[in-house]
Amino acid sequence: MFATSNAYALACYIGDDSTAMAESVTLGAVAYLKGASNGDRIWESQTYTRNVTCKSQLNSGEENLYVYPYPRWGTQQLPEGVKLGLIFDGKDLGLFDADENAYDSKVMTDYVIAKDETKKINVSFKVYLVKQGEISTQGVTNLTLFQLDGKISLRDSNYAFSIDGWDNIGSVSCDSSFVSNNAKLSSIDTDKALAGSASEESTVGSVKLSCSSESTTVLSSY
Repeated sequence: MFATSNAYALACYIGDDSTAMAESVTLGAVAYLKGASNGDRIWESQTYTRNVTCKSQLNSGEENLYVYPYPRWGTQQLPEGVKLGLIFDGKDLGLFDADENAYDSKVMTDYVIAKDETKKINVSFKVYLVKQGEISTQGVTNLTLFQLDGKISLRDSNYAFSIDGWDNIGSVSCDSSFVSNNAKLSSIDTDKALAGSASEESTVGSVKLSCSSESTTVLSSY
């Protein structure tokens, strides 16, 4: 058990800049098919790779680095009908539960930082969205997905990853129509055809799609 003076044990930031602690990315157009089933993974981000420096402020001993989900859970609005998950260093940490506070749902990483140590680590992570119901992002602005920190510490001045651009997500519904041309086949070997072994390529038409979405951003990006 750490002493009270060890409560703020780690300082984590990007590279060598001790002031580079908050990072935010903007969602591009996230389109999912209307009628997607609950439990479907409707979007997955690119893999982000970051060089992070963590400096120990412990008085003694060592501690692991932790991933804290939704560290601003008391002040930020979350989207409805969708849950966010995180793959961190190749390990799927699962879906983050908005009903739990960050202290109860923190996940221990394999990185250990000892007293007075400054450790540089390369981390990679990927975010994904899973549909849970009727999705609504109304009122959602910047959402802090996770923060890196020590075992019993959680403060604003440590590396945190946020997502904005939530108005760029929307369902897409498409109707198809078939436009037929006159199909023409060249000569074909009758004996092979009757034996089920003859084939001939032919252009028989085209399919036209008409799509709509409640999000103009989604449609304009496709």
